[in-house]
Amino acid sequence: MLSSDGKECLLAIHGPGDVFGELCLSGLGTRLETATAMKQTMLKQIPCVQFLGRLSHDSLFEGFVRYLAVRIADQQQVIANLVTVDSEQRLGRTLLQLARTMGKKDPRSIRIELRISHEELSEMVGTTRPRISLFMQRFHNLGLIETNRDRFLIIKEKKLTDYLAQIA
Repeated sequence: MLSSDGKECLLAIHGPGDVFGELCLSGLGTRLETATAMKQTMLKQIPCVQFLGRLSHDSLFEGFVRYLAVRIADQQQVIANLVTVDSEQRLGRTLLQLARTMGKKDPRSIRIELRISHEELSEMVGTTRPRISLFMQRFHNLGLIETNRDRFLIIKEKKLTDYLAQIA
């Protein structure tokens, strides 16, 4: 999302099968969000009228309303975190959320195979890239995160969760 003064705010990272762009249903006309693919992507675009017709025809309205309610709750949590939680905790929570939604679990950790830059994390967390780099180095030094030889981010879920609870 782009603010009125031109600053970017990365609100979400979507994965395969995710729906996005639902703000077109608002009827506002102007596009408030943009999407950028982080890797080779195939999109399916559905015109608003056709989408609403499909929801109705296939009895999917209830499920879609639930989906929208969850998206609103997620966005409210992001806003609450921006206002009430310091940047290090926001980064930790963001990493945990990314790991849980996009990661591949193994016995001791969760591996995020999507390459996410410090700049992108700074846009998600609402702080500067140098601060993200500082916190990521701290998390690495404390053994809360690692990177493997493929440059994938390894999140030590329990350790990071415990650390965030300790500094809260």
